[in-house]
Amino acid sequence: MNIYLTFVAGTFVGIIVGSIITLIGTLSSTWITTRSEERRQIRELGLRVALAKFDQQLISARSLARVRGDALIETPPFEQFLTYGIRLVDAVSTKGQKPVAIGKIIAESVRFSEAVTAATKAETQGE
Repeated sequence: MNIYLTFVAGTFVGIIVGSIITLIGTLSSTWITTRSEERRQIRELGLRVALAKFDQQLISARSLARVRGDALIETPPFEQFLTYGIRLVDAVSTKGQKPVAIGKIIAESVRFSEAVTAATKAETQGE
């Protein structure tokens, strides 16, 4: 076989292998970036849900305090709303979830949020 043909064939194989490696790297990088952006948006939306629910709870507590004549009505800590909001948005945004599965995730999120509230109260009262 001619040395020139061997060189050309080797160069061609090198170009093909290099192109495949570059393609795999580019696709992986794009997938990781997209997934990271989706997760950031889920956390951001969860935070918005938490803030809205927390504000709603504060308004209700203030109204109830005025009606009862109390100075303050205790509300759950913001952490409860935050964990619930992020888990809720994550459950709803997961593709292919059946309503029953989403309901279970939401119920688990409520239990988790209540556990966060209990742990937060225990820590703050222990100080």
